[in-house]
Amino acid sequence: MLKANISEFFFDRGFLKNLKANTNQSKINIQLIHTLSAAVEYNDEYNRGHSLRVATYARKAARQMGFSRNLVETVYIAGLLHDIGKIAVPASILQKPGKLTNEEFIQIKRHVEYGVNILRNTERFKDVIPMIADHHERWDGSGYPVGKKGTEIHHGGRIIAVADAYDAMTSRRVYRSSVDKEDAYRELRNCSESQFDPEIIKCFC
Repeated sequence: MLKANISEFFFDRGFLKNLKANTNQSKINIQLIHTLSAAVEYNDEYNRGHSLRVATYARKAARQMGFSRNLVETVYIAGLLHDIGKIAVPASILQKPGKLTNEEFIQIKRHVEYGVNILRNTERFKDVIPMIADHHERWDGSGYPVGKKGTEIHHGGRIIAVADAYDAMTSRRVYRSSVDKEDAYRELRNCSESQFDPEIIKCFC
């Protein structure tokens, strides 16, 4: 009797219809997030694809570190949206070929705050926001916007920080050429225990 009831439950048309609808909705949501991420980078040829690469690197690292499936996907979404706040930063600053002034660098740093504010009122992003908020914090406490240190920094934020730095180094930018993969790994290791979580560096490299 129990077996029959279980079978009826799982093969109930309503159940399958809802399951399909939820799956389709999930696909639509991730497609919209990809679109939003791409829109932020649309007018910046040097950064185009950056967020997708960061998200992909971060997801691989999170899997390797044994994160749950849900947390891995949350890290991925946070990677896609980690720079969404740059939509509120003037393009003249984002694409400036020379050195930034102190005032311009302050505006760049505010992209973290802007990103959190953009996503704050959407329930879907409640677990993503802490990762975005912390992705420029540093292991030694010298990062921004708050100056968190060590394990005070969200684990997902620590992973995105490494992925972000790696892609920045290995991609050509308006103000410099890219470096090769091994040089990027070397630089990440050099910054272990100062800028980055040493355990994540070991995993990532």
